[in-house]
Amino acid sequence: MSSNTERVIFEQHGHALSRASVCFKWLSACLVLLLIGVGYGCTSIYLGREFDSTRFEASVQIGVTTGADVRTWLGEPVSTGIIVNEKGERFTRWIYYFGKGRLPSLRNSTLKMLEVRFDRKQLVRAYNWSST
Repeated sequence: MSSNTERVIFEQHGHALSRASVCFKWLSACLVLLLIGVGYGCTSIYLGREFDSTRFEASVQIGVTTGADVRTWLGEPVSTGIIVNEKGERFTRWIYYFGKGRLPSLRNSTLKMLEVRFDRKQLVRAYNWSST
């Protein structure tokens, strides 16, 4: 799916945010953390919330698993949004992520992210999982 055919609006804590606004806020937060870490030497940073991806992968079934099931397994998503693809199909998107590392080098840092897409009936239609 190309990014120019997909409209994304994030909602977090009841506020709608554009993709550019979210990216700017993340970059700003990372820059502040980096400056604090450099100023104070080696500092550990954590982003998001830890989640059990193995439980999700072992249990999820496309078209069967519900949003309530995913919440039971992983808890509340860190971020939610809406995706409209090039065919005009609308999906709800939940994002789970967790990262940790030590500033200033971020050597041996880890990041994992899970995106889950739901149809209008709140059934899982797709998911995307990645980690470092």
